[in-house]
Amino acid sequence: MELLSVRALARNHQPAHLGRVFDRSHPMTSTPATAGEVSEMTLAMRLALTCRMRVAARKAARDCRGAAAVEAAIAIPILLVLIFGVIEVGFMFWTQVSLNFAVEQAARCGAVSQPTSTTCGTNSPATIKSYAVAQAVGIPNLTAANFTVYTNNAAACGSGVQVSASYDFTSVVSTLVPYSLTISATSCYPT
Repeated sequence: MELLSVRALARNHQPAHLGRVFDRSHPMTSTPATAGEVSEMTLAMRLALTCRMRVAARKAARDCRGAAAVEAAIAIPILLVLIFGVIEVGFMFWTQVSLNFAVEQAARCGAVSQPTSTTCGTNSPATIKSYAVAQAVGIPNLTAANFTVYTNNAAACGSGVQVSASYDFTSVVSTLVPYSLTISATSCYPT
């Protein structure tokens, strides 16, 4: 009984048009509405629809399913390019430092070696080049043809030994980033 009175009390406090519009069981079985009721009904339906759209928009804005996948799809390629770029630059610096070390050691060995030296062999250009190739660690496809040796050339190094090297550095990930860079190094060791 008490529940019935609460409903009745609630209906008494509602606007009259709301009770008539929404109490109908089915629009086809009810009595036709007047022009004023139709405009109020469409206004009420528009407001309800607009409110539902706002709620749906807010719900969609709060819905975060798939956000991690979208963020990963954006971040992973950038991260991979950054990682491979750091590896590529590191390998390029390794090649430069190793080439510098090889020409310095070969020039020193050629300048201070005796004709019967066991370290460098004779100080002929061919033996100095082969010693330089042995000193260059970690450089792929490096041969004696990459080195040039000058002995007793006053214009280049005076009476000492000058060793130069030139190497075509290609990208480690050449399928992704196809480029080539010439790295060179020169060292002079006076006698």
